[in-house]
Amino acid sequence: MQQALANHADAVYAEFDEQEQEQLRHIFLKLVRPGQGTEDTRQVATVGQIAEEYRGLITRLADKRLIVTGRNEERGEETVEVVHEALIRRWQTLRQWVDEEREFLVWQEKLQVLLGQWEESGQDAGALLRGLPLDEALRWSGTHDTHLMGGEREFIDVSEELT
Repeated sequence: MQQALANHADAVYAEFDEQEQEQLRHIFLKLVRPGQGTEDTRQVATVGQIAEEYRGLITRLADKRLIVTGRNEERGEETVEVVHEALIRRWQTLRQWVDEEREFLVWQEKLQVLLGQWEESGQDAGALLRGLPLDEALRWSGTHDTHLMGGEREFIDVSEELT
């Protein structure tokens, strides 16, 4: 069953052109929580955390049963996640993407925590990035800008402006 899912993912992936395949990479990387000494696991993302121009691809992936969409009723947001953990463990293409981007994904998780603290503080200047964390954010945004979503970019930009 698990290998069948990976084979299905390969077949679906082959249906997309090169540009769409790169966009699929972005989508799937948002849906994996990288393990640090543990296995990688699936992560629920909101549709807002995925670039707007990828929304059509999300629908196509859901139709092909590689991802599932839902709704967080508490927040009123649409959600996206991989259909099964087996996809993360068995689909070699996804494994390779995660392995290539592991350091960035771990950093991005930390950024999400800091971004949440900044938002919870009412966007207080004291919760902005400074020093080494800001330097690291600027380095990652320089090499992975297309992987950052609006809130993350805004947080980094505001932090940079106020230093």
